[in-house]
Amino acid sequence: MNNCMNILKHNHRRLKYYGIYSLSHNKWIRKKNINKAIYPASITKLFTALIVLNQCKLSDKIKVSKTIEAPQLRADLKLNMNYTIETLLQAMLIRSANDAANLLQEYIENKTEQRWTVITKKHCNDYGLNQSSFVNPSGLHKDNHYSTVNDLVTLGKLVYQKKTLMNILKMPRCKLLTSLRYNPVIFNNTNPFINKYGVIAGKTGFTPKAGKCFLFYFKKQDALYLAVMANTDKDKFRQNVVKIIKSV
Repeated sequence: MNNCMNILKHNHRRLKYYGIYSLSHNKWIRKKNINKAIYPASITKLFTALIVLNQCKLSDKIKVSKTIEAPQLRADLKLNMNYTIETLLQAMLIRSANDAANLLQEYIENKTEQRWTVITKKHCNDYGLNQSSFVNPSGLHKDNHYSTVNDLVTLGKLVYQKKTLMNILKMPRCKLLTSLRYNPVIFNNTNPFINKYGVIAGKTGFTPKAGKCFLFYFKKQDALYLAVMANTDKDKFRQNVVKIIKSV
């Protein structure tokens, strides 16, 4: 136990915000600054996915009727193509495609006849995410777009209950048809830890102000854990993930 604690103490300068929660035993294992505001970056897309599942069927289709403005990462969705909700969720969660997230936002806003911020505020209340504000579907930086490690662990527990989302997050890659005349484009998962060190699924995120973020699920000694780390050094990402896993 002391050795596990020393692993994280030695790394305290790079791990300012993190939490490790045992899904097998329903209790916190380690935590630090879990109620302090952080920028969640693309972990936001898990929240967006929950909203989409609440409003749509996987077989529903969306037509790209106009050019979608979004920075990288993108899936480069093609004008006049029809995409199923399931395909767009895969693009958003595996590729971390911002254009897919924006298309889903527009579809949900039109479907509910509500602005995205109204929709997200309601879902934050429903889900008990009382320390969060999600003003866009992708996690691109806005000063008023924030969360906490505590809320992100709650989000992770909600995602874990959705078999559809977990199955997508476990996929090492996805295929996206960009034209009826060509073969699908293959996108690798932005999570480099799938099936490594016991990691079974997760969602990465990064912006310059958010730092490197990661919400992930891992198994160790027949127990299942959910971990969140935020605002870490990008160049120490792999090292920090391994240290979190070893600390349990």
